[in-house]
Amino acid sequence: MSANIMSLGGIAVAIGAMIDAAITIIENIHKRLESEGDNAIARRREVIIQAMQEVGPSIFFALLIITFSFLPVFALEGTEGRLFKPLAFTKTYSMGFAAVLAITLTPALAVLLIRGRIRSDTSLLNRTLVAWYTPVVRFALRFRAWVIGISVLSLLLTIPVFQKLGNEFMPPLNEGSMLCMPTALPGMSVTEAGKVLQSMDRQIKTFPEVERVFGKIGRSSSPTDSAPLSMVETVITLKPMDQWRKGMTWDDLIAEMDEKMRYPGMPNIWWMSRTKASPIMSIWHGRWSMKRRLSRKASG
Repeated sequence: MSANIMSLGGIAVAIGAMIDAAITIIENIHKRLESEGDNAIARRREVIIQAMQEVGPSIFFALLIITFSFLPVFALEGTEGRLFKPLAFTKTYSMGFAAVLAITLTPALAVLLIRGRIRSDTSLLNRTLVAWYTPVVRFALRFRAWVIGISVLSLLLTIPVFQKLGNEFMPPLNEGSMLCMPTALPGMSVTEAGKVLQSMDRQIKTFPEVERVFGKIGRSSSPTDSAPLSMVETVITLKPMDQWRKGMTWDDLIAEMDEKMRYPGMPNIWWMSRTKASPIMSIWHGRWSMKRRLSRKASG
């Protein structure tokens, strides 16, 4: 699996939970050695093993639950699946191996490395946290039926909200810039491609809302970019919205640009820009322009 923003994001999501198992095990070992006092020196190995046996199964299955929590992502299809499956793979791999290491490597290292006398933690911060946490735990255990019932009811109350979310998995985000990606038929010459790109950039720059324009056509110096000469990628940086014309909105600006940028055989594609044109753009390839054309046919 390649290292990209999504696969690395899966590791970033999992890295916090990966170390929680070892922290919990070591914390329980410290508490048991602390409670044993002087006897802990003679029975250290036995006490450490007993402490790990107390929390080991719970930690293992807790990590398995976190591991399986991302399995629904693998059911995604189309663009969403291609986009988020690398994150789900790396996160699942990370948590799965963390669950295995929690019951194999961590116990072995704990027996070998934990030495010396374990002093009790009497810091003000620890005592304050225990004083706040203990009543909450006792309340939840005393009224466990009410706690479970309220949790289930809260989950059920989200169903009407979930049904109103719609089917738009990746809503558009206005980040102050947009990407114009008109595509021509294959076979355009280098000279003609350069003329078209310069003409488009000059037309876009005439809009008062545009701060600067940077267009690219064809393949860049990177071997990973296989864009042909017929594909234009123009990043349009917009001014702050308080400097736009009165009453101008994002949709109105795109509609006005779409009307002006009419080149034969090159349908317009508009979307939010990134530092580099990415596969995410193919999700919305032509969607906005198609909607505009369909709405015009319906009204005309």
